[in-house]
Amino acid sequence: MSWVEVVSLKDKCASNAYFSFNKGKTYTSKVGTQDTKGTYKIAYGILYSKSGGKLEIAVEINTLAIDSLSLTMRRSGNAEILTLVKR
Repeated sequence: MSWVEVVSLKDKCASNAYFSFNKGKTYTSKVGTQDTKGTYKIAYGILYSKSGGKLEIAVEINTLAIDSLSLTMRRSGNAEILTLVKR
């Protein structure tokens, strides 16, 4: 797993981020000490997620394979690439 800010190549806590996507279109995640759960959908190469009463988040899917998922996110105008590997 890796989570890298593209411009600076800074690691964004990859060892402290976990995601679980379930068949019922629900997910759970833990990033650092923050636990989140919600719903997700995939459409046209975009992963959409929504947690509780918060706004929906959309991230680009770079690759989706049987054992890995790579996403490009943009936070505060900076691109970040999150690559998840199935355990």
